[in-house]
Amino acid sequence: ASEARNYAADAARAPLLYFLDDDVEVPAHGLKAAVELFASQPDVAVAGGPNVTPPDDPDFAQMTGELFASSFGTGITHFRYAPRAEGPATERDLTLCNLVIKKRLFEAGVRFPQPFGGEENVLMGRASHLGHRFWYSPALWVYHRRRSNLSAHVEQANRYGFGRGIAIHAAPNTFHVAYFVPVAFTLSLVALPLAAWFGVRGALLPLLTYVVLALAVSARIAVRRRKPAWLVSLPYLFPV
Repeated sequence: ASEARNYAADAARAPLLYFLDDDVEVPAHGLKAAVELFASQPDVAVAGGPNVTPPDDPDFAQMTGELFASSFGTGITHFRYAPRAEGPATERDLTLCNLVIKKRLFEAGVRFPQPFGGEENVLMGRASHLGHRFWYSPALWVYHRRRSNLSAHVEQANRYGFGRGIAIHAAPNTFHVAYFVPVAFTLSLVALPLAAWFGVRGALLPLLTYVVLALAVSARIAVRRRKPAWLVSLPYLFPV
């Protein structure tokens, strides 16, 4: 995929390259919004906005869309799925399914890496290291289909995690301590039997805190969306 993108970038003649997924729908104003953004921000090299769940996606896809858009679900990357105010961005705000890049970035030698997963984060990490500016605009939104069943959701989450590992290894400036909070939480769960054996007080606190937060966030989403039945499934999707 990266080789194909690099080839296309070299072959393209336009100054702006818009990268999209095959299950993305761009609104009627999308291309005009991109052109106007770069005209008003001439020093910006990379721009993008949120990819939101289509209203006609099935219930499971709607739930995972809400999960991705919540700060509890995706932490510091949740603005990829939920609009925020327009302004400067980092690589964690932008994603490859909705990403506009100036061709001059490729002409300067910045490329997509060969490993599959996190390739846009590596590209943006290297571009940031070279001093290129990123921009986030809620006007650059697209509809993006979500996974419609549990196995696909698990596979997607696994690929995202693997891709983040690739990005941190290949572009160390993309590192953020928040990415290791789930790792620390998982280690605390693995250590529970040992903690119980040695009588460590408060060993259950991280797990209890997580359960309470998962239930509270799920309830808030279910109430806002008027979907009480989601409370049966949504709390179990967050740990994925």
